[in-house]
Amino acid sequence: MPTPMFSAIESVGERRGDRLYVDRPALRDAITETQGFQGLLGTLSCDKFGDCGTGEASICHRTDPIITDPAELEPIYP
Repeated sequence: MPTPMFSAIESVGERRGDRLYVDRPALRDAITETQGFQGLLGTLSCDKFGDCGTGEASICHRTDPIITDPAELEPIYP
């Protein structure tokens, strides 16, 4: 599965012979412009610092080993 970084490299990288050249400012711009990227854990967007994520995180307390669906677990954060 591609990541925002690999997708950005594919969009700005230039192959010259057997080498790949990546312009760093162009790569930074491509990463920070990433919005709505369909990732493994959900839709990812990147901020001006290049941090990419779903923008959501939760922590659940699992006390019953029979429960395997995270939606059924007791959230303790947020």
